[in-house]
Amino acid sequence: MKILIITSIEKGGIGGPSLYADKLPKALADCGLHADVLRRRHLPKAFRELLYFFELLWMTPQYNILYSLSGSPGINIPALICAKFFRKKFCMRPGGDFLWERAVEHGETEKTPRGYYKGGEHKKQKFSFSLFRGTLWHINKIIFPTSYLRSLYQEYFFVPDEKCAYVDYPFPGTQGGLGSKRESRQFVFAGRLIKFKNGARLIRAFAAIENRAGATLKIIGEGPEKAGLMRLAKELGAESYIFFEKSMDHATLLNELSDSYCVVIPSIFEPGSFFMLECLKFKVPVIFTRESGLYDAYAGTLLFADPYSIADIKNKIEWLFEGDNYNTYMRRIEGVNTQRCWGDVAREHKMIFEKL
Repeated sequence: MKILIITSIEKGGIGGPSLYADKLPKALADCGLHADVLRRRHLPKAFRELLYFFELLWMTPQYNILYSLSGSPGINIPALICAKFFRKKFCMRPGGDFLWERAVEHGETEKTPRGYYKGGEHKKQKFSFSLFRGTLWHINKIIFPTSYLRSLYQEYFFVPDEKCAYVDYPFPGTQGGLGSKRESRQFVFAGRLIKFKNGARLIRAFAAIENRAGATLKIIGEGPEKAGLMRLAKELGAESYIFFEKSMDHATLLNELSDSYCVVIPSIFEPGSFFMLECLKFKVPVIFTRESGLYDAYAGTLLFADPYSIADIKNKIEWLFEGDNYNTYMRRIEGVNTQRCWGDVAREHKMIFEKL
């Protein structure tokens, strides 16, 4: 069986789809399946879309299954057309909610996905909503990473049970910990600098702390919000303790984590988070958004913050300043079972693919 994995993220990029595209082919190969990756190239739009479609036309006949790691219609509609034409199976793993993310980035909402649909705000994108829903109905199998995301798609896009499957996240990495001394009080945010990652509230929360006791915040990443976030830090007089760095490769980021006191992920919503799971794998304390598809699984373990409340994000950071609190939290982190690996994910995918 041969699988063509499709993503719009460049090799070595940041985020779950990139990590999936990098790690899953080898894990599938270990299970006896062959998998290749087609990455849509970052070129001028018209040329990019045309080249992507012709690459699909050329490659699709060579594979049994097309597997998209994106919820974007720009990725999925051409792939679905090719799959139908050549009578191949088509699967999709949604890493999030395409319509909601686009609405947030365009400034149309600040609600969570469920609030966005429940409030009827998606009706402003009636054509896009109908197109996205119609695409989902023609997909052979949608492989969800969280039960939250599955329930969202079933409730608002009317995806039937028989089209749904579930494969939980693995814990990235192979080590059990970084062995950090964590002598500095460096808090870290790393990821795409886009609106729903909520960087502005994080900066305001950190700047509002009166007694930082030497604590600093390092923001790692690139994106359309970076210039605005840098201006905000300057306006708040926080340039001496809030720093910005470019995106870095994975090995360098792990070294950064080893020196970090805590990672903060305050997103308006996260369906899941490979970065958060990697923090748990390497025993790095993390403050995670309460609005997450992983909340129920880790409600008794992680330190969660309300992403809409600057005061709550600030309070959670200050709580970790206390040595006893930090040590208590570290013990909770160290107690998390992080044995699930890419091999488990590949075996579960194989079972799904073989039943198509």
